[in-house]
Amino acid sequence: MLEIYGSGRSRWVRPLWMLRELGVPFEAVTVDRGAGELDSPAFRQLNPQGKIPVLVDEGRPICESGAILLYLGDKFPDRGLLPPAGSYARGVHDQWMFTIATEFEQPLWRLHKQITRGEGDEAVAAQARRDFKVAAAPFEAILSGQPHLLGEDFQAADIMLAHLLRWSAAQPLLADTPALAAYRDRTTARLSFPAFLYED
Repeated sequence: MLEIYGSGRSRWVRPLWMLRELGVPFEAVTVDRGAGELDSPAFRQLNPQGKIPVLVDEGRPICESGAILLYLGDKFPDRGLLPPAGSYARGVHDQWMFTIATEFEQPLWRLHKQITRGEGDEAVAAQARRDFKVAAAPFEAILSGQPHLLGEDFQAADIMLAHLLRWSAAQPLLADTPALAAYRDRTTARLSFPAFLYED
């Protein structure tokens, strides 16, 4: 059985959500970060970097949330959460996956560290807000004219993007991007979204 290791509202939400979308059997294994489990020898055997999420498939670990989504989409191609490998549509899909991870997530991560983690450099936080706005612009334009990132069909890239936007809800960042705000709300309203992790 597939196992997904993680906890909280971290990037493990992405593969957890993907597995729920796929409707395949899996076990969610909660990792207690506060108790130091990320540094335990057992966990370091799964991921030497000591980070979540980790997917384990028949004893073999795969790390990094985006890579896990792509692996799962390819493993279960009949579920339709990835375009076919080698197709132009797949190239565009993966382009946006990498853009989300390398361009769009970075300013939010910087802002998270300044605000939530208390590093407290307002100049850095202000620049992160500006960078987030710039990164959001192409997504706002795309989602002003279609329901999902690649058109009509919900796919793995939507999980990456919607999780990022749900994370951004801690900061008032989407006031000027109504299409992104609406997309976030309707996408995270899907039954497969692990909303129980967001209940306070």
